Amino acid sequence: MKNHKKWFLRIVLLLVIMTAVHFIDKPLKAEAAEVTARTFLKVKIDPVYDTSTYITGSAAARSTVSIQIAGRVYKVRADNAGRYEWYIGGHLPVNTWIKVSCNSCFYSSSSLYVQKDPRAVPTPYLEPVTESDTTISGTAREADRVEIYIDNAVYWGYPDRVTGKFTVALNRTLPAGTKITAQSRRGNYQSLKTTITVSEAPVKLIAPTLENITDKDVSVKGIAKDAEIVYLKMGTTSYYAYPNATTGAFTIELNKAYPAGTKVEAYSKKGSATSSVTTAVVLEGAKTITAPTVNTVSSEDTMITGTADPNVKLIAKVGTDEYEVYSDNSGKFSLRLDKAYPAGTYVLIYASKDGQKSTEVITTVVQGAFLLGINMVKDQDGLITGKTIANAEIKVRINDRVYQGNADSEGYFQIMIAKTYKAGQNVEITAVDPVSKHVERKFIQIYPAKPTINTVRAGADNISGTASPRAYVIVRVGGKDYGTFASASGYYFVSINPNDAVRGAKVEAFQISQNIESAIAEVEILN
Repeated sequence: MKNHKKWFLRIVLLLVIMTAVHFIDKPLKAEAAEVTARTFLKVKIDPVYDTSTYITGSAAARSTVSIQIAGRVYKVRADNAGRYEWYIGGHLPVNTWIKVSCNSCFYSSSSLYVQKDPRAVPTPYLEPVTESDTTISGTAREADRVEIYIDNAVYWGYPDRVTGKFTVALNRTLPAGTKITAQSRRGNYQSLKTTITVSEAPVKLIAPTLENITDKDVSVKGIAKDAEIVYLKMGTTSYYAYPNATTGAFTIELNKAYPAGTKVEAYSKKGSATSSVTTAVVLEGAKTITAPTVNTVSSEDTMITGTADPNVKLIAKVGTDEYEVYSDNSGKFSLRLDKAYPAGTYVLIYASKDGQKSTEVITTVVQGAFLLGINMVKDQDGLITGKTIANAEIKVRINDRVYQGNADSEGYFQIMIAKTYKAGQNVEITAVDPVSKHVERKFIQIYPAKPTINTVRAGADNISGTASPRAYVIVRVGGKDYGTFASASGYYFVSINPNDAVRGAKVEAFQISQNIESAIAEVEILN
C-alpha cells in the first residue's frame, strides 16, 4: 500500500512539470516567428511605363510605403497581404526615377526608371479646326482607327497605313469654342486623348484690284472687298483710302500725275488681317479726244448741233436710231435727224478718230413748244378749262389774283376761279412742262355770255330775257333787229311787230358788253 502511494505522487508531479513547460515555451516560439518576418521581407516595385496610371508592388503587411518622385514623397499603406498601389493621376515621362521604401523592411528601399511601354499607341495629332471647316484632319500613327468626340457625338476616322493621315467629314460647321477630343486605338490598346478647341475663321482678304493708271491720271480707282483700309504706294509716295463698306470701291486722289513706268503697289487691311500686294505700273496715256458739246435738243428739232475736235467722226444714238456726221475744220457739226423725237428720248453722242473715242455725252430730248388750248371764258363762268401737255402745271392770273392747278394725264385741265369777272377782263394762262420746264403762255379776254330768251309764242308783241347787267341786247326776228339795254339786274324787254312772230320762226339774240359781242342765242317761236 505504501508503494502504491509513492508511484501516484510521482505521476502527478510529472504532469505538473509538463504543463508548466508547455505554457512557458509557446511565447518564445511566437516571438521567434515575428523576428523572422521583420528580417526577410523586401520592398518590391513593379515595372512602371509611360502609359501606367498606378505604381504597384509588395512590402511588409500593413506597413507604410513611401514613394519618392522628382523630390516629392507620397505615402500609401500596404494591405494584409503586403500589396500596395498608388494612383499617379496622369502619366510619367520615360526615364523618371522612382524610389520606394518601407518603414517595416530591413531592406528599406528599391528604385527604378520609368520605361517606354512597347505596347503603347501614339497620341494622335489634330490639325487646327476653324468655325468654317466641315472636316477634321490629322495624323494617327500605329493605329487602326481614330475616335473623335464632339459633345455627345462620336466620329470614326481610319488612318492611312503608311502616312497615318486621316480626314473625318462632319458635314457641318462647329461654333468657335467647341472642344474636339481624339483617341487612337489598335486592337485592345488605346492612346492618350488629345483635345483642341475650334477657333474663329481667320479673315482672308483678297488683294485690291486697280483700274489702269495712266500718266494723265490724278486719281486711282479700284475695289478692295471686305477691307477696312487700302494703302497705295506711287513710287515713294504713300496714300490711303477707306473703301465703301458694301461694294469695296475706293478712289484715291493723287497730288499729281505720275510719269509712265512709275511702280504702283497696293494692299488692304482689316483688323490684324493683311492682303497680299497688288503691283502695277503707270501706263502711257493715249491721246485723248475731247468730248463733244451738244446744244439743247427739243421735241421740235430735226437737227442736232454742237462742237467737237476738228475733223472727227460724231456717232449719235437717238432712241434706237443711229446717226453719223463729221465735224468741220472749226469743229462745228450739224447732224440731220429723220424726224423730231418726243421729249424724254435718250440721246448719246461721242467723237471718234484713229481708233480712239471720247467720253460719251448723254442727254435727253427736252419738250419744245406745245399746244395750250383755252376754251371760251364767259362772264358767268366759275371755271377756266382747256387742254395742253399731260400733267402740266397750270397757272391762271386775273389782275393780281392767281389760281393754280394741274392738267391730267391726257392734258385736260379745269381751274376753278373764286368769282365771275366782267366781259373784257384780260386773263393770263401759263402751262409748264413738268419734265423740261418749258413754258407756254396765252392771253385771253372774258366774253359776255349768250343772253337768254324767254319763251316766244306766235303773235307775241314782245320778247324778254336776261343778259349781262346794262349790256346792249339785240333781238332779231322776221328779218328785223330790235335793240335795248338790259337793266342793272340784267333783265331786258323789247316790243316787236306781232306779225313777225310766226309759228316756227326763229328768234336770235346777242349782247354787247364792254364792246365785245357775245355768241348768238336762238329759240323757235311756239304755237
